[in-house]
Amino acid sequence: MGAFRGVGHACRQVAGAWVALTCGLGAVAPALAEPVDYPEILIELPPPPPEDLQAFIKSAISATFLGEKLDLKKERRLEEHMADGVRLYVGAVELTAGDNFDLVEEYAGWRFIGEFGEFAGYNRLPLSQEKARGARELRELLENGFVGPNPWMNGAMCTSAFGKLDDEEMRSLVERTDTFESDWRIAAFPWEEAGFMGRTGPFEWKLGQLLYVDSDKERPENCCWDYVQKPDRTGGYVSRSVYDPLLRPYMNSHVCFGRDEEGAWKIDAVGYRTP
Repeated sequence: MGAFRGVGHACRQVAGAWVALTCGLGAVAPALAEPVDYPEILIELPPPPPEDLQAFIKSAISATFLGEKLDLKKERRLEEHMADGVRLYVGAVELTAGDNFDLVEEYAGWRFIGEFGEFAGYNRLPLSQEKARGARELRELLENGFVGPNPWMNGAMCTSAFGKLDDEEMRSLVERTDTFESDWRIAAFPWEEAGFMGRTGPFEWKLGQLLYVDSDKERPENCCWDYVQKPDRTGGYVSRSVYDPLLRPYMNSHVCFGRDEEGAWKIDAVGYRTP
C-alpha cells in the first residue's frame, strides 16, 4: 500500500495535531495575486500498524475483486474478511456540529457489501452489480492506508487515521481564510515523490503538513494538476494522482478493523463521507 509511514516532529502537539510557526520554506513559484494567509500546521501521521493487520488488509484488498457477474466463491472469500456485524456510518465532507459520523445501520457481514454498494451509489442496480460496486468502494478505502488508532472514529483502528485539529481551531482557520474544509490537504508523502508542473515547481513541504489547495485556480494544461499554496504564499501545480494520491483530504472516509473472539482481524465498520 505504500502508506504505512511514521513521522517525527519537534513541534508542539495540540489536539492531535502538530502546530509550528511558519518557517518560510523557499519555493520557486510566484505568489498568488490574493494569497491565503495561514500558519504552518503539521498533522500527526499514524505509526505502522501491526504486521498481521497489514497482511489482513492485503488479503482483503485481493478479495474485493468480485466482478460484475454473480460468483459465490468470490463472495464467500470476501465475506470471510467481514465481522459478524458491520456498522455503516455516514458523515459530511465539511465540519458539522461535533463532526459526528451517524450510524446508518449495522448489517450482518454477509449483507454488508451489497448494502454498502446500494448506499454508495445514486442508482439502483441488480444485486450482483451493487455488490461489485460496494466491493470497489471498500477496496478504495482499504487502499488509502495510513492505518492506526483513528481520532475521527473514536480511536478505532482504521484507515486514513490522520490526526485532527480541534474542531473550533479548524473552523477558525476556514473562516479566517474564507475557504472550505475540503480545500485543505495533508501532505501524506515526501515532496520528492511528487510530480510538479515544470514552470512552477518543484517546491518543498513537510510530511504531514496541512496545505491549501486553490480549487478556483485555473489549471493551465489539463485536469490533473492542483494548485497548492504554502504558508509562505508561494506555491505551484502538483500532479493530482487518482491512485495513491500524495495529498490526502483533511476529512476522509474510513474502514475500521477489530479482532473477533478468536483474535483474527475483521472489517467491523465503515465511516463514509458524502457531499
